[in-house]
Amino acid sequence: MENIDIIIEQYISGELSGQELRDFEQRLQQDKGLQKEVSLHKTAEAHLRQHFRNREKEEALAAQLQSISSEFFREEKKSEPKGRIVTLRRTIALAIAAAAAVILLVWAPWQSSLYERYATHPVAAFTQMSSSADNLSQAEHAFNTGDYAAAATALESYLQNKPDNAEARYFLGICYLETSQYGRAESIFRELSDGDSAYKNEGLWYLALATLRQDDRDRARKYLLQIPEGSDRYGQARELLGKME
Repeated sequence: MENIDIIIEQYISGELSGQELRDFEQRLQQDKGLQKEVSLHKTAEAHLRQHFRNREKEEALAAQLQSISSEFFREEKKSEPKGRIVTLRRTIALAIAAAAAVILLVWAPWQSSLYERYATHPVAAFTQMSSSADNLSQAEHAFNTGDYAAAATALESYLQNKPDNAEARYFLGICYLETSQYGRAESIFRELSDGDSAYKNEGLWYLALATLRQDDRDRARKYLLQIPEGSDRYGQARELLGKME
């Protein structure tokens, strides 16, 4: 019996190849449940990466504070009069250390941004079959494994022959967003939000995310408020609006 979790992890990490990879991608195109499983694995992996990055930063800052503190007290010990236990400089140093601890525990500037918490992208599962199927296959695999630059290149090639494919443009917009090409990303999402395709509300959602990532909360709110009640993104939009207050 196959262990689907292992196969998904191998797919995400790029370990599948040849016929095994082609079989899995064909199955992924047809199986909505599998698409959700892949999406969940990617989300969990992203959170784990963020967690360990944060731990590394915490440990680095703690080590730096310890080094500064040790050096300060060595110098202080050399200069203080014999028998003097606590000096004004030492009191100040302790206050600074306490303030640093508060910043470390409460403010945590490296904690996940709102963008990172809400930008959970869908799994690419392109179903169109055409003369550009190779580009779609490359784009699908690159996108689902987080190689957004390679996915963008493949999608650009595909769209040269199929410029009106809303699904491909939608995923290309996400690729541009993840590679910090904000102007190009917003252009695509704006076209989608102004159109009549199934990606109309997705266009608004990603316009909000794109502007939020650029720390333009006013524009982000404007787009979130345009997402209509009853749409798939409405609940997330209202939740994100609340987080931005």
